[in-house]
Amino acid sequence: MKPAALALQRFADKWGDPDLLPELIDSGDLAIAEHRMGRRFPEAYVHAVTLVGLPLPTLSLSNSLMEADADASDIEAFFTPEEITAGLNAHRTAATPAAFVAFASDSCGDRYGFLCTPGNSARPAEGGVFQMDHENGEVMEVAGSFLDWLLDYNRIALVHFDEA
Repeated sequence: MKPAALALQRFADKWGDPDLLPELIDSGDLAIAEHRMGRRFPEAYVHAVTLVGLPLPTLSLSNSLMEADADASDIEAFFTPEEITAGLNAHRTAATPAAFVAFASDSCGDRYGFLCTPGNSARPAEGGVFQMDHENGEVMEVAGSFLDWLLDYNRIALVHFDEA
């Protein structure tokens, strides 16, 4: 298992719903999404989500970020390939780079994504993770790679959310 897949598995184990397995993603479905968008995802992301799946983060992640006073937004959902293509233009403005493709969202409506390489060019090994502000469409880099982005969350101390 490559480092980003190991980090995604750790993320799923730590922050995912313990009653739900991560949703497995078929590499063919991801290839169809890439074809429809004319963009290529980084290899680290493709490998991780097709091997581990998409975890469903719990409120413990948000709670832990608040308790740690972390300078990061939560992750509400990871998008399936169908959701990625369906939401390609969500919240875009003139400030949003055309290459931006969202793969996850936070609870405020902001999107996490990559600046994906065009069409049939070679798949990059990695790519920075960017956060798109849902109000103005502007993007800013939040991690140098998918692996680094996951590791940032995995470093946060777990503080369980008490639903009582």
